[in-house]
Amino acid sequence: TTAGAMAPLWNAKFCFSEILVTDTPHPRNSTLYRLTKQLLQKYHKKVRPVHDQTKATTVYLDVFVHAVLDVDAQNQKLKTSIWYYEVWDDEFLSWSPTMFNGIREISLPLNAIWNAKPIQVNCSLTFSSILHTVEDVDLAFLRSREDIKPDKKEFLKDSEWELLSVSSTYNILQSNTGDFAQIHFNVVIRRRPLVYVMSLLIPSIFLVLMDLGSFYLPPTCRARIVFKTNVLVGYTVFRVNMSDEMPRSAVSTPLIGVFFTICLAFLVLGLFKSILLVTFLHDECSSEQEWPLSCLQGDIDADGPRRDPQAQPAGVTEPSVCREHQAQSETLKEVSFQLKSISTYFQTWDQEDRQEVKWLAFLERFDRLLFKACLVVLGLYAVSLCSLWALGSSL
Repeated sequence: TTAGAMAPLWNAKFCFSEILVTDTPHPRNSTLYRLTKQLLQKYHKKVRPVHDQTKATTVYLDVFVHAVLDVDAQNQKLKTSIWYYEVWDDEFLSWSPTMFNGIREISLPLNAIWNAKPIQVNCSLTFSSILHTVEDVDLAFLRSREDIKPDKKEFLKDSEWELLSVSSTYNILQSNTGDFAQIHFNVVIRRRPLVYVMSLLIPSIFLVLMDLGSFYLPPTCRARIVFKTNVLVGYTVFRVNMSDEMPRSAVSTPLIGVFFTICLAFLVLGLFKSILLVTFLHDECSSEQEWPLSCLQGDIDADGPRRDPQAQPAGVTEPSVCREHQAQSETLKEVSFQLKSISTYFQTWDQEDRQEVKWLAFLERFDRLLFKACLVVLGLYAVSLCSLWALGSSL
């Protein structure tokens, strides 16, 4: 039973193996092999594939922007992934399909046939032949420029950058060695606004709002200077860290850079105003005089009571009425002098107090003006930025 069951299985294997050996043709006997051998047998890849050498070979180019891999805005470097096609007519690679089982297409290695390379490509995506002049190799667009410009089907949608358009131009580069054809592709990209909003704009607005909150502190509060100093230091560190996002060789300052500069100026101005106010109050406190009533105390010499320079010698006596009248007169003069001193001091003190009140009122008005100016600038910038982004998104 076991042998009978195994026999059919062995026969099936043997027959299958025999079919593979006998029915597989040799590669040299295939039609594709014979066609490839015929095409490349007398082919010279160093010779331009035209029968008439006075006829130019037209190379058609097409570009598809696939992705923006890296953008170094500081050093003005762009790294992209681009697919481009080159199509030309090779007159040496021709055959009759009826002689080769209807084969109409064939794949050949690029290093085995003539090609338009070396093609020079620079940073602006300018394609040109550096060996062949326009009389030998001409360049043309595989698609029309109107079809190339809005084409975004191959571009990755989830990248940081957005492809706006790919404009193209054709021109002839004239030189001493001849005229060379050039095709120039201008890739226009834009960073998505959400990146700037999340990483730059929102942190900056938070720091400015913290500084605006310090305006609700009393102007004479010394802790206000400490608070404003901490905000200014934090904003400066943030400004230094985000400076790498801005190009060094920018011709014009970006709008967001202008906003950062204005905010920094408001922070410095508010801190300077607070320092000026506290310094003014400190000078006023340190220059206060002693209580003027101390001058009413009697002047006492080091050796005892003060002596009148008009006092009579010890042996000379005057009538008691004269002495009493003279003492009252001297006392009234002394009291009058002290009252005049007190009046003069209070007048001076009142003038200085009025001047201090004026300065405090001026600084408080300036503080409110600075607060309103910050709010106006933030509002205008927010409206301008939203309008520009809306206008740019609609283009």
